[in-house]
Amino acid sequence: MMKKIEMNKYLIFILTALILGCSAGKPNNQDGIIKTIGDYPSPNKIYILKISKKPETLIAYEIQKQNTGKTYKPEYNFSHTMRWFFYWKNDSELWVHSSDIGLSYWVKNNVGNLEQKWITEKDKLDKAPEIVFENLPKRMKK
Repeated sequence: MMKKIEMNKYLIFILTALILGCSAGKPNNQDGIIKTIGDYPSPNKIYILKISKKPETLIAYEIQKQNTGKTYKPEYNFSHTMRWFFYWKNDSELWVHSSDIGLSYWVKNNVGNLEQKWITEKDKLDKAPEIVFENLPKRMKK
């Protein structure tokens, strides 16, 4: 009887791990906003956004092109204690916000590589997709 109970506990643990593992790689909300650590493919799976937590309190991320393995990394990581999120607008445009470093987006340049652009003025916020704008802190929208 005792072995059966132990076996059931083990089975429940495995099933829970499988269920949680299968949900990785999907945005946290139906609106496509990404707010947790994990790997997130672009809509057509051309790129993969890889979000990780580094020692101490930093969130690091990189964007990897699937067919070549080429990796794009930001100049700055940001604090996991601050408000942050990502949003794939399309396969070649990824929006990134962190309260400690600001709003930026990655977009293809004229030679086909991704490059990071910063939104530094409030009047440029109209470039942001509506869902990104809605998720920004109120102080940025004024």
